[in-house]
Amino acid sequence: MRNEHRKLYEENEQILKLARAAAATEAWRYFEASRLDELVHFSRGAGFEHLGLAFCFGLPDEARTLADILERNGFEVSSVICKACNVLKDELGFERLLPANIPEGMCNPVGQAKLLNKAGTQLNVLLGLCVGHDALFTMHSEAPVTTFATKDRALGHNPMSALYNLYNKMRYAKLIET
Repeated sequence: MRNEHRKLYEENEQILKLARAAAATEAWRYFEASRLDELVHFSRGAGFEHLGLAFCFGLPDEARTLADILERNGFEVSSVICKACNVLKDELGFERLLPANIPEGMCNPVGQAKLLNKAGTQLNVLLGLCVGHDALFTMHSEAPVTTFATKDRALGHNPMSALYNLYNKMRYAKLIET
């Protein structure tokens, strides 16, 4: 089994290139580099020049800051907000958050991926997409995808705190209500 898995890397030049860049990034400044440092290092190591940024409409300031930093580090950045080219939730019979008399557009992660595909990005970076929307984006992205930050409205975009904090551990020890 191990040899079969090794062949997956050896026989595919793109996989080998990304795996090599990932290993170099892991070894570089281990325990010192932030996720942002690692994103820049990995992107350079993989030879990427054009990055895509798919972000949530709730994080426009963070998206602008991230795009500015990436651009100052020599990358071309194409960004797309989750509501771009959206469809109304009523048109697809989706659950709504707003009162029925207010039009409510849905997030459009498939559209985000298609727009970044059209832009020719080499690596797409997710910033705060909802659970499920990130999966849909990843399914439709032609470029590899990495996550800069995940959305967690209840825990300040730090979902790991549900696993670390004693009070959260007690809360989540029960079955999650559906």
